[in-house]
Amino acid sequence: MALKMVYLAPYPLAAAAALALAGLWQVAVRASGAAAVGVWLRERAGGLVAWVLVLLLGGAVARPLVAAGRPTPVVSEPLYLAGQWARAHVQRACVDYLVADGDTGYWLHLAVLGNPRAGARMEQADAFDPHEAIVRWVTPGGLPFAIADLRILPRDVLASVDVLARFGPAIVVKRRGATSCSAGQQGQGSSGPSGFAQQGDTSAGGAGRGRPARPAGPPAVTGAFRAEDGWGCPATGPALRHAIVRSSARDQKPAIWCGK
Repeated sequence: MALKMVYLAPYPLAAAAALALAGLWQVAVRASGAAAVGVWLRERAGGLVAWVLVLLLGGAVARPLVAAGRPTPVVSEPLYLAGQWARAHVQRACVDYLVADGDTGYWLHLAVLGNPRAGARMEQADAFDPHEAIVRWVTPGGLPFAIADLRILPRDVLASVDVLARFGPAIVVKRRGATSCSAGQQGQGSSGPSGFAQQGDTSAGGAGRGRPARPAGPPAVTGAFRAEDGWGCPATGPALRHAIVRSSARDQKPAIWCGK
């Protein structure tokens, strides 16, 4: 908690520095006494010299700030939209985070997907480590889904997954082949209208491929995207592996089309 309060330190430090400079100025004026330098400082050039010193100090402080690069934000709208899509369509506890910063994964896991703080993932030291996340997706048998940033995602990882949805540089992907997600994680489920199969995902198609479960009544995908039940083309039926959902940052209305 003490480290989180460091941002408050500059204000008392600035006040202390101003008091120190004012004290030094008064000492210099008193030391000059009735000499010509003292009279000059008090009556003629005192204000001018003080402003020159302030400007010099400001330049010394501003120069490194201007030269320093702007920090990369750890949150973004595309990742937020991808997280919202994942929360509505897959089991949120079974999602990994292939992003550039561990804080981004932490934000997605808790704030966007709404996972509990007291979950098993929070007890893992490397749960949000970007390097370890890539290693987990090179190694088979990991979590079935991930939110990924295309700008840092290795090509070999991208070639080995199915893209479920895309929002600019942010994508939601599904692992091919065998996956694992503990019973406790699966029990948290999805907050959306449809779920995905998590077990027996070893086949190339059909059951276990993670197709949306058919809910009672009109399919949710049909109402939202005017497509058949399942991610795919209205003309060809479910084609989850080849479907990509894109969203415009301007109107945030997804559009779906199919690839071959």
